[in-house]
Amino acid sequence: MANEERRILAARRVWEGRRRSCDYFPEEMFSDAPMSMLLATYIMQSKQQSLTALRLIEHCRISPAVGQRWLNYLEQQGLVFLDGGEESSPVKLTLGAADRLRRYLDEVVELSEGRIQV
Repeated sequence: MANEERRILAARRVWEGRRRSCDYFPEEMFSDAPMSMLLATYIMQSKQQSLTALRLIEHCRISPAVGQRWLNYLEQQGLVFLDGGEESSPVKLTLGAADRLRRYLDEVVELSEGRIQV
């Protein structure tokens, strides 16, 4: 399996694990809105798809007010941008954020394969 395919699989597993945790425990215990938004955007971009800000917030199961604050934060940190500059525009990862997520997901893969000791 190619490295990018492994990263995408790792991203999907992390994403799905986070979503499923809310089926068993209160959602507040696992709330990490910015990371959920980054992972969801990464997964969508891997399929050459995108979500608008509103759809991303809904997809991540975040309240609109909290989601918008985190999206603004992610933009200020240079991690995402609205491809078109408007709220109805697709949310995209910056090149720097995509690179950092790839490195993070490479480590997740290595951890899951036992190549990094914990």
